[in-house]
Amino acid sequence: MAQQRICLRLGMTPEAPLQWWREGDAGVQLSETPQALAQYGAGEAAVILAPAAAMLTLRAQMPAMPAQRLRQALPYALEEQFAGDVEGMHFAHGSRDERGGVPVVAVEHERMQQWLGLCEQAQLRPQAMYNEALSLPWQQGEWTLLLQPEAALLRTGRESGYALEHGQWQQLLTLGWEGRDEGVHTLRVYDVRPGTDAAPLPELAGAEIKQEPCEHALSLLCRGAGNNPVNLLQGEYSRREKVGRLWAPWRATAILLAVVLGLQLVLAVYNYLRLSEQDEALYAETFELFRKAFPEIKNVSAPRLQMERELTALREGGATGAFTVLLGRSGKALSETSGVSLLGLRYREGRLELELELESLPRLDQFKARLEQHPLEVEVRNASARGDKVEASILVSEAGA
Repeated sequence: MAQQRICLRLGMTPEAPLQWWREGDAGVQLSETPQALAQYGAGEAAVILAPAAAMLTLRAQMPAMPAQRLRQALPYALEEQFAGDVEGMHFAHGSRDERGGVPVVAVEHERMQQWLGLCEQAQLRPQAMYNEALSLPWQQGEWTLLLQPEAALLRTGRESGYALEHGQWQQLLTLGWEGRDEGVHTLRVYDVRPGTDAAPLPELAGAEIKQEPCEHALSLLCRGAGNNPVNLLQGEYSRREKVGRLWAPWRATAILLAVVLGLQLVLAVYNYLRLSEQDEALYAETFELFRKAFPEIKNVSAPRLQMERELTALREGGATGAFTVLLGRSGKALSETSGVSLLGLRYREGRLELELELESLPRLDQFKARLEQHPLEVEVRNASARGDKVEASILVSEAGA
């Protein structure tokens, strides 16, 4: 009998109901608790779709290195894009491309432990865990939007996607579309909201809108999970399969084969060990060189990468933040400040220029303070009264950029 598999979608909180679908079943199911799900799927393999709102999709330029060393180096390569301590973050990566780009999904360790705890309570065996936004269908030159009653998901590239907050998705979508790559002209939309009074799509300049039928969001995401570029179950969260039972019938054959091939492998093993020793020696030399060049840095795990970063910072003064980071933080500040309307947006050289209409000048000071709390650096370009309103232009960049 073929092994069944469950596709499970998690909510933002442990108390949220669990949506799940099992291969061969007619439709999507809902379980209020993990224990209720265990009555149907105990012991089954599972693909987990985790909420995109709890994660950040990134891209890092990295030299070729073993996977274990790459996972150790990623926090240092990306720490400038985080306001807090990266020690509390889990960084999962996809395959490195020919230009050295590595797709990365960052999520708090506390979240990962919480999600795996829910799977354990449901008695499921997670085979993979994905950012749900990166399981949306996607093609070159397109964005994909999934509209749901509680929130929206937007995938803007093969390795980039995020959640749009309820009540703010139209504004955030408009901001993002205005700053899109030149080659993007199509927005593919899947709408699973009930009723006819749902908020419509905003006007998007130059957009070709393609409405696609979709009965349920989970069925759409499950179909795309196989093409998701980053599996979160890496490093300390990887699942080690128990293969001893599978190997038992072949053990005698494997021993005989090892004896036959042993002499041929001796030379290859010798060369491998010799090259490994040379690699370790070079690593040690690089480590010592870094400590001498930068004695004030105490935590050294990827000396070559850290040295490149420090030298680049000395030459160029550091790197700028990503558009999605500025957009997300500015959008959150907008949602938290009443009496502020966005008139326009421009993105250039790592800075976001916001054209605003405000109820009063004190509202401008309040909104500026909100941005600085996220944290962002804010520069007010100009502010002028227009009747009973105030129009202002401000520049936003990452703190310390």
